[in-house]
Amino acid sequence: MERVLVDEARVLAWLQEGRYVLHHVLPAILAGHDALATQLHDATRRCRALQEENDGLRAEHAAVVDSMGQFLTQLTHVLEPMRDLAEKLGQPSHRRDRAGPAG
Repeated sequence: MERVLVDEARVLAWLQEGRYVLHHVLPAILAGHDALATQLHDATRRCRALQEENDGLRAEHAAVVDSMGQFLTQLTHVLEPMRDLAEKLGQPSHRRDRAGPAG
């Protein structure tokens, strides 16, 4: 096996670079990771809250649609006899303006 000669200055430079990485770069990376983890947690919580709000609004919308359908059904039941009566009154044999000769 071949021996590799490394001078002392180069080893000291590597040690200084390693210390710099351990003291400056690595803490910055970990702090960035923590910040991103916090943002992810906040975004996930907000997403859940929005999903719950959306589910509530969908349920409310369905209830409004159902209520509107019931209202229209009841309105139809009330107005049908009135429409039938209006049609009967609108027929020529039942109109008052043609009921008799003017005299």
